[in-house]
Amino acid sequence: MILLKQMMIFGIMMAAGYVMARKNILDEKAAKAISWLIVNIANPALILSGCIGNTISKSELLSVLTAAVVLYVILKLLMFSAIRLLVIPYIIMQIVFRITEDTMMQIVLFVVMATLAGSMVSMLAQQYDKEYLTASKVIAVTTVLSVFTMPVLSVLLKI
Repeated sequence: MILLKQMMIFGIMMAAGYVMARKNILDEKAAKAISWLIVNIANPALILSGCIGNTISKSELLSVLTAAVVLYVILKLLMFSAIRLLVIPYIIMQIVFRITEDTMMQIVLFVVMATLAGSMVSMLAQQYDKEYLTASKVIAVTTVLSVFTMPVLSVLLKI
């Protein structure tokens, strides 16, 4: 019964969207905004309500949602860091190995590629009134991560 009720709600939402689009009540920008709300808020809320029912308090739900947002940000940062600190240097170093046989040049380029020169990013963010504290935190985290990724890269690249 609950599933049928939820499907009816989505059916009504889809029909309303279709009618509004046909009558030019919704433009493309509004349709994208509604799609974003459905994908990022309504569907996760539907999944949560289906899993936990009415047995969770508002404070518990807020705690879970806060933890989910924090986890999402951390995972996104780790994914970016993995690409920047592992994948890109590995690919570039494969190219460097084919270009030069000079070991010192290879090691210097390895260090340049495997570490971040990010202090300028936070200074520019501060200069242009952007989120320089966030930039500083990202630089700090990726610098600490590079301590772990450099040895991994050196083993993979046999440097």
